[in-house]
Amino acid sequence: MRLRIPELFKELQITALDVARLSDGRIGQSTVYRWQQLQGRVSRIDCEVIEDLCEALGVGLADVVELERRRKRGSSPASLT
Repeated sequence: MRLRIPELFKELQITALDVARLSDGRIGQSTVYRWQQLQGRVSRIDCEVIEDLCEALGVGLADVVELERRRKRGSSPASLT
């Protein structure tokens, strides 16, 4: 799973500080910066945080989350059809 943070920030012309303010502090600025540095790739995230992010940005879940298929160990890209 990947959060579409870089794309959303560009589309909405916002910053991590903006997200912290728009969420009334429910999402910390440092958390958003970390998401940016990781290009939105997270291993775990609290559902409430996703809900807060959607609410703060005025977007839906599909706008925030992108499903990326994980390659199985030992699998070649050609076998992932």
